[in-house]
Amino acid sequence: MMRLTDLTGLAGMALLLAAPVVALVDWLLRRANRRGVEWVALSALGVIVICSLPITHIAPIAYLRAITGDLSIPTVLLLGRFVLRRLGYFGLYSSASDQARREHQASGEAAGGAKYRLSADDWFLRVLIVCGAGVLYPLTLKISAWDPYRWGFSNPWFLGVLLVLALAAWHRQWRWSASCIALAVLAHASGWNESTNLWTYLLDPMVAVYACFSLVWGLLRAAKFGWHSLALLLTAIAWLLPGLLQREPWKADEAYSFGVVYSMIEEGHWLVPTLAGEPFVEKPPLMFWLAALCAKAIGALLSPHEAARMAIVIAVLLCAGVLAIAAKRAGLGRRGMITVVLLLAGAPSLLLFSRYLTADIGLLPGAALASLGLVALLRADRDAGFLLGLGAVVGLMSKGLLLPAALAMAVLMLILLVPMARERAARVQYGVATLVFLLGGFAWPLALYLHSPALFETWFWDNNFGRFIGDNRLGPPNNRLALLGALAASFLPVWPLVLVALYRKGIAIRLNPLLGPLLFGTLWVLILLFSHSARSAYAVPALVPLTLLAAAALDAPGEAIRRRLLEANWLRGLIVAVTVAVLLLVIVAKIYFVHHQPASSLGSSVLWMPGLLLAGLTLLVWLLAFKAGYRPRVLTLWVGALSLVFTLAIGLFLPGADQKTGFRNVFGLMSRHLNPHAGCIASRGLGESERGMLHYYTGIQTLRFEVNAELAAACPQWIEQQRIIDDASRYGCVAATQLWAGGRPENTFDTFRVCRR
Repeated sequence: MMRLTDLTGLAGMALLLAAPVVALVDWLLRRANRRGVEWVALSALGVIVICSLPITHIAPIAYLRAITGDLSIPTVLLLGRFVLRRLGYFGLYSSASDQARREHQASGEAAGGAKYRLSADDWFLRVLIVCGAGVLYPLTLKISAWDPYRWGFSNPWFLGVLLVLALAAWHRQWRWSASCIALAVLAHASGWNESTNLWTYLLDPMVAVYACFSLVWGLLRAAKFGWHSLALLLTAIAWLLPGLLQREPWKADEAYSFGVVYSMIEEGHWLVPTLAGEPFVEKPPLMFWLAALCAKAIGALLSPHEAARMAIVIAVLLCAGVLAIAAKRAGLGRRGMITVVLLLAGAPSLLLFSRYLTADIGLLPGAALASLGLVALLRADRDAGFLLGLGAVVGLMSKGLLLPAALAMAVLMLILLVPMARERAARVQYGVATLVFLLGGFAWPLALYLHSPALFETWFWDNNFGRFIGDNRLGPPNNRLALLGALAASFLPVWPLVLVALYRKGIAIRLNPLLGPLLFGTLWVLILLFSHSARSAYAVPALVPLTLLAAAALDAPGEAIRRRLLEANWLRGLIVAVTVAVLLLVIVAKIYFVHHQPASSLGSSVLWMPGLLLAGLTLLVWLLAFKAGYRPRVLTLWVGALSLVFTLAIGLFLPGADQKTGFRNVFGLMSRHLNPHAGCIASRGLGESERGMLHYYTGIQTLRFEVNAELAAACPQWIEQQRIIDDASRYGCVAATQLWAGGRPENTFDTFRVCRR
């Protein structure tokens, strides 16, 4: 007796057979300028009946099911909608559609091309399918420690995520997407197919391939894809990826940051970050968490430190997306959304800042969320409080109190300057922001306090207030004059445009939603100037709110200024000429160092070929785009030139710089003289970066003389790191035998030794 699951499975196969037959017959009839819905239906029915006959022991439709398996619910629904549309339902043969098709045919476009004009509902469903396939299939093939296929066995969190997605789609009136999710869950609950895993009801390879093709094709059609689109795509890749791959963690901040991430991956220290076996609470763990998750997810495709750097890509993309939304809400329009992203990408300091995996990278999306919240507050948007609170949470969990303090001061200034910020609706948003901040931002600090009040005090006081008031020696002392000079250089080209925007708007800035981001960015810089300890890198995320003001200066000029400056051919020519000169200078410099200083890191003959290939391909596509008549905006051309020069420099100099700045070679040599089975290994003078990389490359965690001299003195071996500024009398394997001494190439500041009693 045939089971219900067999009937439903064969029904799906029938739809799979009917769809291409319906498409073919309908196309032939339209080519003959005929309409015959009955012929379409009869043809499909005939093929289904023939394939259902037991020509051999098993019918062809059963063979097909054995090959493909049961179809997912989205596949069944999409096939059903396609067949019904070809049979005359859903308005396919309405007069409007016929008229549109005739117009397309008259203009030389392919018949039926309108079907690729996806609605928002269709986009959402296809994005969900592609994201689900991107999570399920690669991770199920064991490229990471996660197995998401197990989520399909009655996992309440997975069901909760699906419920949220379905409700969000229904709220946006995307009924088709909501129905696909809901029906898939219902079919799983009722045992529609033989499988008991929810994933098989949500996805199958055919619908995943179809969704990928449909999305790509829809994007290409929407963008009117050409050489200029390919040039912009390669420019985005050249900005995002070079410098993140095929290099080791570099001293100083990135090395100890990945040391913390590695401890999370290997030892599971998620609550209290640890570095080579010791608690390390200098920075909150948000970016460390994200980097560890990335390393676990794609650690089989990339080395752990390269996979961890994908957290940088996520943070930068989130920052750009949120900032574009803020520009739209601030009234800059679609052009302003593009301008603000280009300005952010056009800052050389941000390009360099985003190459290193540090906790500070989390300030980028945090600052973008806070800026969006400030704009929403002055627009009286209902989500202003949530955005402000979320931005403060991300900032607190990334760096500490710097971002929340600047944001709180900006809100207080708005209350003093803007009457609307004192109204009841604004006070409600402040309450929502405070609640979000307390719930999201205090969870980890509270857990840390409950675990260890001493560690909480170290994080909260020493690494926040202590750095500001100079209560400790953490971080370099603040040279305010040098910091101002560094900020003037690192904030180019944003700060001159901010001054232009202020000059143009004058006192009217008080009535503009951009006042909030202006105060936020300015107060951020002022806090750093008054801090006892500060570095220019701490101020780079302040570019995010100030970029909104710079975009306003570029997107609201008079027509004469736009013609003479922003769209001037002479300025495009100047950028092209300077770019060519710099590219040639980089190549000549590499040739010079290879021939005259071959032993130096700059003269290394090893090249990073992916970077060189990307630079060459990007340059070629830009030339083809210019030949095709593409004349980009000056800002777009500047970002392209910056990315091209940076990618070429990375390709030529990265391997040599990696040998000089990384630790793999020196610790590889050192490990040959260490005996990890000797009981314990001590260390003297070993820095944070060195301890983290020693643990990563060799698996060795040392007992430090600086922490417990008595225990360290009992170890038969120890490692010394002597710096030039150190007291030499404490080093040199005193009363012991020196087994090895060395250092990184061209580094005269540090000497490593292995000593044995």
